[in-house]
Amino acid sequence: MPKLIVWLLTAGWLYISTPRLYELWVLWISKSLSGADLAMWNGGEWISHACALILSALYIGGLCEVVHVGLLKGRTKVISEIEKVLLPLLLLLVGWWGTQFVVRLLIQGVPASLTFLIAAFVTALVGSVVLVPAPLPLSQPVRGRSLRQSAELKRLWRRRGERKVKGLIPWGATFIAKKNEALHFILIGNTGAGKSTWLEVMMTKTLAGIGFNPNHRAIVVDAKGNLLPFLEALGLGIGEDGPLYVILNPLDKRAARWAIGKDINSPGKAHEFARTVIPEAKGDNQFFPQTAMALLVAVIVSLQRAKGERWTLRDLINAFSTAAVAQTLIKRWNPRPQDLDDYFKVKKGERNDIFMSVRAELDQFHLIAACWEVATREFSITDWIRGEYVLVLGSDYEYPDALKTINASLFSSIAARLKQLPDDPERRVWLYIDELIATGKLVALEKLLQLGRSKSVCMVSSVLNMASFVEEFGENIAKSIWGLSRHKAMFPMDSDSAKYISDAIGKHEVIQTTYTPQVPNSDNPPSSSGVSYQRTERTTILPQELDERELPVPGPKNGLSGYFSLPEEGIHYHTYSWQEITKMRPERLDDGDGGVVGYDRIDERFVRTIPTPWTEEELAQLKLNSPDTGGDAPRSAKPRGPRKPGDNSGGKPERPIRRKPKE
Repeated sequence: MPKLIVWLLTAGWLYISTPRLYELWVLWISKSLSGADLAMWNGGEWISHACALILSALYIGGLCEVVHVGLLKGRTKVISEIEKVLLPLLLLLVGWWGTQFVVRLLIQGVPASLTFLIAAFVTALVGSVVLVPAPLPLSQPVRGRSLRQSAELKRLWRRRGERKVKGLIPWGATFIAKKNEALHFILIGNTGAGKSTWLEVMMTKTLAGIGFNPNHRAIVVDAKGNLLPFLEALGLGIGEDGPLYVILNPLDKRAARWAIGKDINSPGKAHEFARTVIPEAKGDNQFFPQTAMALLVAVIVSLQRAKGERWTLRDLINAFSTAAVAQTLIKRWNPRPQDLDDYFKVKKGERNDIFMSVRAELDQFHLIAACWEVATREFSITDWIRGEYVLVLGSDYEYPDALKTINASLFSSIAARLKQLPDDPERRVWLYIDELIATGKLVALEKLLQLGRSKSVCMVSSVLNMASFVEEFGENIAKSIWGLSRHKAMFPMDSDSAKYISDAIGKHEVIQTTYTPQVPNSDNPPSSSGVSYQRTERTTILPQELDERELPVPGPKNGLSGYFSLPEEGIHYHTYSWQEITKMRPERLDDGDGGVVGYDRIDERFVRTIPTPWTEEELAQLKLNSPDTGGDAPRSAKPRGPRKPGDNSGGKPERPIRRKPKE
């Protein structure tokens, strides 16, 4: 409220004083021109009015600047600001009156018009120096890249015309050329820094055309569970055969089951799948992970030969219900069963650690297999490669590790198929990963990034901070992902990440020009003046410039600010107004406004949480004996009823009771 009062008082003062000052300036300039015998050039007093308008604008601007600084920084800064405004004005007046005095003093009988023109020229010269101070000239960087100016890059792109930038992805003050889209993108910033907002802007430019642009498809990792309403707003909810997206989060009621048998249909693909299920061991103890992986691959190969492309995750879990089932399945269907005999040899009374290791890893997938068993829609990577739609991978707060493993398995299979595609510059496969850390370590991600340009795979990822990024992926892979992502957007971040990014961007060398003026001194002889040149290094972006405490918080008031890096244009700082952000992305539709729910999670109280066991028909197809015949099928294949009193069928014979002999 006090600020509003100050501005109202300022506006009132300007309203009263400006017209009067304007009249005085017109009168003064007209008299000055008449006194200099130049009234002939001031017909209709147009010169007087033009000069008075310029002086009025300077007066209004200077007063508003003083008030603005005073409200923001206090009275001390107001005095400094007044000095900055009055000093140039005093210098101009000294130049005007001083020049006239000197000319009349030195040149007797000089015409008044000539004196006026000389004074005007000198005053204009003084004004060009005083009002527009020029910085010390520095040469262009001789090594490395300095921080570019946003206004400069805007002008460069404006000259190319709107037709050339239409449809291109905005990137700060610049745009991404179509040929450079496959050079990948990475965003870094703290929570609330604007990463998700900028991802939505990019999705609007790249995903809205899926279904219309031929050979365009995408994968989106919905780590926050709120992306589906935005995809609906992009128009992806309407297609010829339903929505142009497929939900792959098994715990969503609308999810499609993965036809895993269609995609993992060879021993090599079985090995890649096993790598995602069995975690790598840290240290030198590699025996159990390697043997467990070999056993898992052997069972998958057996299922491939027994059921073809119809085997499911439920079949895999049932195959590891007991060691006897897994061993029999391998003997019946694996082409080299004898190679795995040692995996089932254990001493009597001891447990099979290799088998138990695999089953322990598969236990986390029971709920997922049960959900896929009742899903009404099916999905395969082969169908996605042939089609044009979006795959939506998800995460869950109760089963994060299981979802990470399934996502890693899906991604590994997708990456393998993408690598087999022929080169096609018109193809686009967009991969959006918001919060890369929440997704987990994806197998083959780094290799897919290396092949991105030839296969037209464009990855857009975001990370919260460098510490968690390095911890999740390891230092080498994290640095590789950061380096392979050539387009970088850096939003407000924590201090440690800011230091890391500043060091990664590095320094640049410039030739610094230094002026040494002559300084008179009564005690010492006068120093010589001159110009010196020195090669010096400068940090391109200081850590403080990236710190979240220095950059404005994104929102309707401050817009969205950040540093944007490109391979050709270098690095620059740019601020988008919130109006620009609003124009570049559609508004989400909430559930109550006819939209969709972001995450329609199942209720575990009303659904099966474990997959159903094999039926009699399935056991016969797999050539496994039913438990009723004393075979090796899972005990849960056919539940037994309660025993009748005295019925010992299927059980051990009763022990005879030994009585002590009478003494």
